[in-house]
Amino acid sequence: AAANRTATAISKFGSALRGAALLTLAQQIAEAFIKTADAITMAESKLRLLDGSTAAAVKSMDQIYLAAQRSRAEYATFAGTVGKLGTLAGQAFGDTNEIIGFVELMNKLYTVSGSSAQEMKASMYQLTQALSAGRLNGDELRSIMENAPMLAQAIAKNLGVSVGQMKKLASEGMVTTKVVKDSLYG
Repeated sequence: AAANRTATAISKFGSALRGAALLTLAQQIAEAFIKTADAITMAESKLRLLDGSTAAAVKSMDQIYLAAQRSRAEYATFAGTVGKLGTLAGQAFGDTNEIIGFVELMNKLYTVSGSSAQEMKASMYQLTQALSAGRLNGDELRSIMENAPMLAQAIAKNLGVSVGQMKKLASEGMVTTKVVKDSLYG
């Protein structure tokens, strides 16, 4: 009888633990869903401002989805990057399509360079700051050299110098937004 009561108590305790674990898991899933939905909503708002209409923003979101798939990027992060880049450095690009293409190429470079998602995010933030300022130097350049060395090499090649010489040119303000874009597309 005592063994039966012990087995029943253990079974009830196990059920309670499973219930608590399922509740915790459900809360984590809900929080992740809300966070992703918020990121997508914010990106859509920025795209509406950039594109001028809801219809154009929806078209951009479709293009972002396809580009994110091609570059193996998370959709919400990709959309947020496009929105942020358009808001902070939109003058460096012809339109939203060009921004989407730029972010797609950068994601591919980061992936090939072996950068983690966190490194990509930090480096894209630095690159967005540089493009917004009109030139790449200092911390932004260091971040690109560490997390997207293929872009750094492409910039140096575009300038006809070594990576070390490119650092000097960057400190002189010679690595402009146009040079970065031309290097990426070249």
